Order: sequence, then structure tokens, then C-alpha cells
Amino acid sequence: MSNKFNFITAGVCLMLLLACGPKENQPSQNRVAIIPTPVELTVNSGSICSNKLADLPQKVKISEKALLGRLNGQNLTDWQLKSAYWMEIGKRNVKIEAADEQGLFYARQSLKMMATLDSVVTCCTILDWPRFQYRGIMLDESRHYQGKAFVLKQLEMMALLKLNRFHFHLVDNPGWRMQIDAYPLLTQQTAWRPIPYFWDWEVNGIGGDFVEDGTPNAYGGYYTKQDIAEILAFANERHIEVIPEIEMPGHNYETRAAYPELACSLPDGGPSKRELCPGKESTYTFLENVLLEVFEVFPSQYIHMGLDEPFDFAVCPKCQERIANGETKAELFYKHILHTYDLAKSMGKTMMMWDDFFEYADVAERLPRDIIFCNWNYFFVADEPAGHWTNRIKKDWFRYYEELGFRYMFCTYAHRASSLYNLESFARYASKYNPFGSITTTWIRSDSFYLGAMPFMASAGQLLSGKISTDEEILKVYSEFVGEDCAKLLTSLSIATYFNGYNDFSACCESEYYVKYAYRKQLAYVVDELRKYESKADGLAKDILTDIYGYVYYIYLELELQNVGTRLYDGYETNSVPKAELIKGLQQIRAGYDEIEAK
Repeated sequence: MSNKFNFITAGVCLMLLLACGPKENQPSQNRVAIIPTPVELTVNSGSICSNKLADLPQKVKISEKALLGRLNGQNLTDWQLKSAYWMEIGKRNVKIEAADEQGLFYARQSLKMMATLDSVVTCCTILDWPRFQYRGIMLDESRHYQGKAFVLKQLEMMALLKLNRFHFHLVDNPGWRMQIDAYPLLTQQTAWRPIPYFWDWEVNGIGGDFVEDGTPNAYGGYYTKQDIAEILAFANERHIEVIPEIEMPGHNYETRAAYPELACSLPDGGPSKRELCPGKESTYTFLENVLLEVFEVFPSQYIHMGLDEPFDFAVCPKCQERIANGETKAELFYKHILHTYDLAKSMGKTMMMWDDFFEYADVAERLPRDIIFCNWNYFFVADEPAGHWTNRIKKDWFRYYEELGFRYMFCTYAHRASSLYNLESFARYASKYNPFGSITTTWIRSDSFYLGAMPFMASAGQLLSGKISTDEEILKVYSEFVGEDCAKLLTSLSIATYFNGYNDFSACCESEYYVKYAYRKQLAYVVDELRKYESKADGLAKDILTDIYGYVYYIYLELELQNVGTRLYDGYETNSVPKAELIKGLQQIRAGYDEIEAK
């Protein structure tokens, strides 16, 4: 992938239009390059060179009364009014009216956006305000530590797109990323690992070894309190709230590695690989001490406590004794959530949590209603969206949460090209309900910092905001990025996304031969066509198509590799391994991987 815009998270792209309201008044022949699309946009006569836009005199009026006069009776909430602005761009000056400094900031970000995306800016009048109060991006720093400079760059891009919540995922199995003075071993012993890519580091889906700072080839690091203070100051200047996530009780492989006495003990005496023990008072002493330091640093009104995926929950003899005396695992989990909630509440914080807690899902009905659920689904949401790995059906969760009286977030995985079915199923489902906001999660670096998702995510945003609804309108959005012919190809695809488990040798030799054969043949055609489009494209379109081509080609090569594994397995069974043919196939696959890497 080229370096142009390569710092933009694909997650940002999903949010391109989540903040939008009704359709804009914009003639199609006079494009104004601005993301997200304003609530109202009227094209005026004339234009100005982008490099001269910053030099135009600005006539600024901070006045709620003046802005209300521009709304023509439209009712905004207090937080919307604070973010709203009216702006008129002319050949000789720029006029801005806002009720608050935040609205003025967003108006100037719009100017910056237009100057960035086009060499010539069309004169226009804009009236805009956000649709969602919470417009967030989550950055997973545990799996892939990026460092302060990278985070500041993400915040800069978030501000440009008027996103206002940065979800800082600091704690998870692959490493602890925040300085905690009361527990120095968290960073001394678990902030570095010997293998950068966490899928390769994890052993049996759990975790590998950690190393200390200074170990040759050590990967990782952590944020000092001074680092975080600088990040917070930078974010505050851009009207972005930074929300820390401290995972408990699951996703704590790193915590129990540093402090094994906090883990549940398995029947054989060994510690649980993931969970902290809900039956030990020391667990809550640890949690309270950690949160006290977190809250000293982060002024956010929110704290995200994870509380998801309790795989090995309550397995120690002490917890098992409680279960034998009549408590269920669900009851223990419910009490753990309440204990965590009470800690956060006592410190003046609103607790957020993921909602994928499997067989304990029914505890939701008993939880305090000021908890904010972050609704988590992987790749597809339809009428009966699939749940997590337990295959529990998560049917119509948004309706369920609204009936119970919870606020909830629409959370999606920022994942490469995926499929149009994925786009429509997520966006159409969410558009039927009233989420508090949206968080686009970026868990895997290779997936989340990816330009190929731009047309896909822009279409999702347009669908969610009600600006488009038909297949023809989706095709038009794609066409604006890559041209109509290529858009028809891309919107016809149904890209299945495999978990990494599908790539092991045993899976290569199992069933579904015909399905994989047909899929391979489809992708072979698509790869050839994308190669042609990519070679002729330039600018941003080339960057997008280079990424999509590399992603689709990679899936095709994975299937080809699986096919080689199947043929090798079958050949050994029949004692007729076509060695020369398989070696040639492997060489072609290797050449394909090299081509992708070179781009």
C-alpha cells in the first residue's frame, strides 16, 4: 500500500457519515468534497483555489441567537447546538456562526477537509450538526502497541472527521500498556513480548511468553502517565474525550502473568489462563487500586471495564464451593459486574461494558440501567445475527436494550473489504433503532489501517444515516471512489472472512471441497479483473484498489494453499503425491505473497 493517507484508520471510514442528518441540498454536478456530509449544503457560484482558502479573512460570530436564526425552527438538543455551525464560503471571505467554540472548531475542520480533498473549493453554504452524541474510534494498544506519536496522529484525523470519543484499549491478554505505580510488574513483566504479531504470539488461542524491556527483538511498550497527560491535552484541544478501557475479569492473561495470585486456580492447582478470580477479595483490592490511578489520570466521565468473554470463569475450588452451595456461575458473574459498577459509580464514573457475555446474557435484565452496553458482533448481523463463538443467537439485541431502558452503542469491527452483505446487514439493522452512538473497533493492525474499506464504509454510513437505501445508490457511492465498472465488480462480491483457525493444516484437509473450489474460481476471475483496474487507476482510487486487490488476492492464495494441503493429504493416502505440480503451485503462491508485500 502506498504511503498516501496510510495513517487513516479504516474505522474512521465507517464513521464518515454516522454524524449526518437529512439529505443535503447539493446539485450532483457541483461536488463539494467534505466528510461527513453536512445536514444542509447549498452550492453557490464561484470557487477558490484550496491553497488560498486558509488566507481568506474569517468573519466569526459566536452567538446562540444568531445560530438559532439559521435553523429555521429545527429543534436541536443542547449537545447538538454546542457542536452546530453555519458557514458561508465566498471568493473573498468565510463567514462562520456558531453557538459555542466547539461549533467554530468543527467549521474550521470542514474548511481544512475541503482544502485537503480538492485542489479547488466550490463556494457554498453549510449548516451542520452531529446526529450521534457519541462518535467513537477504539484503538487496541494491547495487541499492537503504536506509541504516542501514532495516537496523536489518529486524534488529528478524528478531529478532521468530527469524531469526539477516543476509546483507549490499554489492557488485554497480549500486554498491559499503562503505568500503574501500585503494581509495577504489570508493565515491567508484561509490556513486551518476543513476537510482534499477536496471532503468532498466542499459544492455543491464549497467550505466549512475555519478555523484559531490552531483550533483543522485544516488541511492545507502555504509556507513562506523562505520555497520557500529553495525549489528553492534545485531544482536549480537538474536543475529543479519551475513554480508558481496563479489562476485567477476562482478557487478563497478562495480569495473572504478573500477579498469578489473582487468578482462579484450576482443579489441578494451575492458574486459569484468562480470568481473574471473582471469589477473592484481593481481586477487588487490585481493581480498586488500579482504577484509582486510572481516574487520577483520565478525567473522562466514562470508564470501559470490558467484562466480556468469561471463558474460564469461576473455576477455582473457592468459586466451585460457592456454586455447590447454590450460587450459579451467572450469579457470580452478575455480582462481579455489580462490584465493578459500584467501584466506578463511587468514583463518579459511568461504566461501559461489552455485551458478549454468552450464557450469562440474562443478567442484563437485572443490571443498573445507567450502564452503557457496547453491542459486539463479528461479521454479520441480519434478522437473527449470530452471536460469539458459543453460537448463542443474539436476536434483535437493540430492541431488547431499548425495552429494558439501556443506552447502547453500535459497535463494528473495522475490517477490510468484507462483503456488501456485511455492510447492509449491520447498517440496515442499526438504522431501525436508536443507539446512543457508535464505536468502530480496530483490533488488528493489518485490517484496521486500510484504505480498501473506504467505499464500503462510506456506503455503510450513508445507509445508516438514511441518505441512500437502494442497490443503485450504493453502486453510485462505490463509483465515486473507483469508477462505475469497477464498482459493479466490487458490489457483486460476497467475501467471506475466515478466522485464523481456518488456516491450519487440519482445516485445509477437511470438507467443503466444492464450496472452496467454486469460491477459488470466483476469486481467480476477480483477482485478474482487479489487477487490470488497479494498473490503470491513479491517486486515491489507486490506493483503494491496491488495498482491495491485495486483500482479495490474499484470500485467493489462502484457498490455493489449502488446496495444496488437501491434495498433499489425499496424495499420501493414495501414495500418489504429484510433487512437481505441488511444488510449482507453492512457488506461484509464494510469488503472489511477494507481490502483495511489495505493494
